Amino acid sequence: KNLIHLTEDRHTYRAQKKNDFIQCLVPNPNFSGDDDVHDAYAGDSDPSSGIPSHYILTPSGLLSAVTFSDKTIWTVEISSVIATEEEGEEGDDNDDEKDSSSWFHLWYDENSETLVALSHSGAIVSINPNNTIDGGSDGIELIGQFDNGISCAAWSADGEVLALVTSSFIEKEVGDEGEEGEGPLMKVPTLMTMNTQFEILGEENLFPISEKDNESTIHICWNQKYDNSLIAISCHDAEDNKRKVRIYKGDSLELVSMSRTEDGSGKLISNLLGNSAGSLMAWAGSNTSNLLACVQKKGKTR
Repeated sequence: KNLIHLTEDRHTYRAQKKNDFIQCLVPNPNFSGDDDVHDAYAGDSDPSSGIPSHYILTPSGLLSAVTFSDKTIWTVEISSVIATEEEGEEGDDNDDEKDSSSWFHLWYDENSETLVALSHSGAIVSINPNNTIDGGSDGIELIGQFDNGISCAAWSADGEVLALVTSSFIEKEVGDEGEEGEGPLMKVPTLMTMNTQFEILGEENLFPISEKDNESTIHICWNQKYDNSLIAISCHDAEDNKRKVRIYKGDSLELVSMSRTEDGSGKLISNLLGNSAGSLMAWAGSNTSNLLACVQKKGKTR
């Protein structure tokens, strides 16, 4: 428990809103790691002239550019670009409560040199950090918004494809007496892939999931190989009340495999965990074998 990773940068950040915290921390790939650059801005009394070493996003939508010495260069509220009629009708009194756990994903696209942020409410926003000033909205653009929200998202190893899970409503299967188009609607997760221009590449409806608070979390992650890309989805199925991990091809979204034991019995791996704000599964490192690690509850231990 006393192990310290000497190569790991540690940072502090004072939240500007009640109950806010660091949701995402993304390094600036354009920041030089040379010692003279560190020293040049570590004692700078004017943080606005500093070079950001990383960007921080909080659940409420506060995005900050921070120097290596943890001085804030600028902070913007990316939720300000989302102005819907519904929000206008509700007023501003509940804004902090409504957005308290909305923003969950931040990514730096090196090709366009922009940041991409996603919210559980369904918004995709791009931010040009070079055109951003403290408290302003210049350089912030709303790319689009999913009406049914975004559960989770992840970028492929090469940074060219975004995979996310939203929701769709499909008709439940009815008996022979039911007429087409009159069946009740059922909410199901939908796996979707998009390129860096946010054009839809593929779409696949998943299986109905449990709506219980401690079971409804969905996790997603890509393998770290540039060829033969695979996407892992962890969700708790409503049909048999079990959490499963399914593997899909990254290009066609074809279902490849499901979490079963390797003893030849074909049994599902039991007691997989997934009710966490952080992902409880991860692929092996860059360009290694397709090995996926998950967390399983066993007795009273995990």
